[in-house]
Amino acid sequence: MKNAKLIVSAILIIVICAVIGVPCFLKARQKAQRNACANNLYQIASAIESWVLESHKNLGDPVDISQISQYMKGPDLPECPSGGKYDIPPVGKRPTCSVHGDLLN
Repeated sequence: MKNAKLIVSAILIIVICAVIGVPCFLKARQKAQRNACANNLYQIASAIESWVLESHKNLGDPVDISQISQYMKGPDLPECPSGGKYDIPPVGKRPTCSVHGDLLN
C-alpha cells in the first residue's frame, strides 16, 4: 500500500513539473527564435548597407540578393529559425520576416 502511494506521489510530482516546465520551455524557445531572427535581419540589413555603399545605389533601387551574399557570413541568406521567409525590399527600407515582421525598429 505504501509503495502504491509513493508511486502515485512520484507520478503526480512529475506531472506537476511537466505542467509548469513545458510552457516555460516553449516560451524560452520562441524568444530564442525571435532573437535569432532579429540577428539575421540585422546581418541582412548590414550586408545591404555595405553593398549600397560600394555599388553606389540609390533609394528605391532593387536589391540584388546574389550580390549582397558576398557581404554575409555564409554564401546564402540566413533562414528564419521559425520557418519564416525574409522579404528583401528596395534600398532604403528594412528587411522583414514573414513570421516576426520588422524586428529592426
